[in-house]
Amino acid sequence: MGKKWKVLLVGMGDFGSTWLERVLLKHEGVGELAVVDRHADKRNKAMELAAGRQLAAYESLEDALAAGKPELLINVTQPHLHAELNRIAFEQGIPVLCEKPLAVDFEDALEASRLAEETGVPLMVAQNYRFLAVCREVRHLLAEGAIGKLHSVEIDFRRCHRMTNYHGEMEQPLLLDVTVHHMDLLRYFTSEEAETVYAAAWNPAWSWYRGLTNAHLELRLSGDIAASYRGSLTCRGEETDWRGRWRFEGERGTLAFADGELELRTSVGKRRWKVAQERDSRWALLDECLASLSENRPGETDARDNLYTARIIQGALDSIREDRLIRLDGRQAEG
Repeated sequence: MGKKWKVLLVGMGDFGSTWLERVLLKHEGVGELAVVDRHADKRNKAMELAAGRQLAAYESLEDALAAGKPELLINVTQPHLHAELNRIAFEQGIPVLCEKPLAVDFEDALEASRLAEETGVPLMVAQNYRFLAVCREVRHLLAEGAIGKLHSVEIDFRRCHRMTNYHGEMEQPLLLDVTVHHMDLLRYFTSEEAETVYAAAWNPAWSWYRGLTNAHLELRLSGDIAASYRGSLTCRGEETDWRGRWRFEGERGTLAFADGELELRTSVGKRRWKVAQERDSRWALLDECLASLSENRPGETDARDNLYTARIIQGALDSIREDRLIRLDGRQAEG
């Protein structure tokens, strides 16, 4: 039996509660477990979900740390709170797995990465989509040259998404909370980095969000790859799943995936198959996080690497504000 880790989950909102219920209460690597939330009803919900398993619940991070130092802090608070809570963890020498986005502002993300490196405290970002079984297979197929040299990528994401939490008040709910996943996947699938981005964003008249829920992005990646992204949180009609629909075109064919199904078309013929997903992708994310801590190495979605995802989002935000093509200087992500 492997090591059991002492874990502290901070934030018991919609996503925090699923972290607890689907992953932390069942994961064999999690030993002593505690949660933090300032709302009594959410702490009570956590105790109900634990269903008899030993679980401590605290009103504040300070109370939780006073009771004992965890070996991993999972930060599932609202994005604008990430920076301060991560800073407290760094000061205490506690490794952090932080939900995306690492920070609302790219400069804050840079600072978080700098502080983690300066203090020697591991910081990973919860980019769980890349840990989905279908996404692992897409990466493998492209890497082994199933469609030859990659030329272009098309991504479509459409949801009619109604939330009662802070999402409705965010200025950029699509880009900061969802597109950040897709841009991380784009980097993961292609093993290339974005060099330029042009973006436009808007809200339809019927939107129930305050911020902008629709966006188009045009990107150029290293390796001479073009990428096009269309996203919506307020669509009408047919929806995609949260991963979106992807189409890759290479010199020898195409690869597409949607709803966990892959389709490969080459001169040899067409092949279509489904990739099973046994567990919540955050399970594999936590596996990688704990393994990286045990092996004293950076995790796959280490904050320093994630800066390259964050700079795409910041570039898109700048492009929307300035209505121009933004060049993404790789030196930005070097801090």
